[in-house]
Amino acid sequence: MKNNAGPEKAIVVGRECDHEIRDTLIDVLREMGAFKKSSDWALSGSQEIVTVVFEVMGKQLVVESETYEGLSISGEASLVNDVQLRLQVKQTAQSPGPPGPMSNFPKPKVP
Repeated sequence: MKNNAGPEKAIVVGRECDHEIRDTLIDVLREMGAFKKSSDWALSGSQEIVTVVFEVMGKQLVVESETYEGLSISGEASLVNDVQLRLQVKQTAQSPGPPGPMSNFPKPKVP
């Protein structure tokens, strides 16, 4: 199913059960103008595999969720790198940040 011009790359972006990362990835793909070309679901023993193929900027990106393996993206390396960077930026923007200076103080004891 290879129809990309450049070298291929695959990365795991998170755990397969992490709905926050999955939702953030979907947001990133929407922002990039992606559209779903196909999807597939399979169950083999205790492993569930969901594969969704997107077209993003004229290139194919495969998003796969597999039990015990995680949530992965694969496709042309430049596209995977772009998605990964956008995902990291979005996750950083959504994170609450480091604890403030007061967080190191002990909590008061309740009698």
